Amino acid sequence: MPVLKHYLYTTAIFVLLTGCQALKPAAQASPGKNEASSSGFLDNIAISSAPESNNRNVKEGPMPEIADDNAPRFYFNSAFNIEQSLSIQFKYAIIMDVDVETLENQSLYNYIENWWGTPYRMGGNSHSGIDCSAFVQGLLISVYGASLPRVAHEQKSNCVPIRDDEKREGDLVFFNTRGGVSHVGVYLHNNKFVHASTSGGIMISDLNETYWSKHYLGAGRPLDETMAQKMTGQ
Repeated sequence: MPVLKHYLYTTAIFVLLTGCQALKPAAQASPGKNEASSSGFLDNIAISSAPESNNRNVKEGPMPEIADDNAPRFYFNSAFNIEQSLSIQFKYAIIMDVDVETLENQSLYNYIENWWGTPYRMGGNSHSGIDCSAFVQGLLISVYGASLPRVAHEQKSNCVPIRDDEKREGDLVFFNTRGGVSHVGVYLHNNKFVHASTSGGIMISDLNETYWSKHYLGAGRPLDETMAQKMTGQ
């Protein structure tokens, strides 16, 4: 019996040790398998899932418009122009001492900004030099689509005279600086007008300034149906 008991005890120990050795690799392999599975899962996200998301963006939604060659110029220039227009409105609101909300006609102030500081030149009509009537003629055509003669006294003849308290943005103001109707500008707000000055080029002046009040002849509203409609719609 002692021999049999010893044999059974030895056999049990052998089986137990053999089982532990057999289970140990399995236990070690299991974490390895899980790590590989986890790593593969992350790899799949990095390699396949992300491109799939990109592919969706390319095939649908707003991305094709942004990726288009013409779209970026449209979007970014549009945003830039809006920002630029707003800054121009603030600039001229400060110059004329008016509320920025007053300056609703962005085309008008963009046009003025484009010509701002251009030197005066008698008979000129370009950015290298321009005279008062040419500037007024170009402004009215570009901003209001209105036709107007080339010289100041003819421009006055094509206007309906208005009282000073009737002046509004886009009306013309006339002056006698050399005899007769010799100077013209476009009325803006708060007694301010834009014109081509012989001393400062394209600039904004005040009707209450001594020189201009002394030579002021009066204001007029162009006889142009297109302009009248646009001014009425302001």
